[in-house]
Amino acid sequence: NIEHASEYSNYDYQIQPVFDANIFDFFQKLIKLRKKHLCFSLGNCLFYTNDIITSKLVIYTRTYKNQSIVIMINNNPEPYKIPKIFQGGSVLFYYNISDCLDTRIPPYAALIKKYLPDIL
Repeated sequence: NIEHASEYSNYDYQIQPVFDANIFDFFQKLIKLRKKHLCFSLGNCLFYTNDIITSKLVIYTRTYKNQSIVIMINNNPEPYKIPKIFQGGSVLFYYNISDCLDTRIPPYAALIKKYLPDIL
């Protein structure tokens, strides 16, 4: 018995997708952040990573009017030291971090912080 995704799609599911409440909650939090902080979708984006394709630590900022955020993603099995310029600020969101340290980001973790635009 093959089920279709909807009347608008003819994709045939061999395995029925299962609702994952954790992933749903994760995306709900990100959507709320994007709606509350316009700098997630508007303004300037500046990468502080030499090579975003091969780097294990990706850092970039988004700035719009009087809002600035920094996004840090550690895609490495080792913790990384957070550059001094990005230490401080207030934490808006974190992923895979049990102890949100200001000086390092744990393995396979993400951190979003809010800053004043003139600091960055």
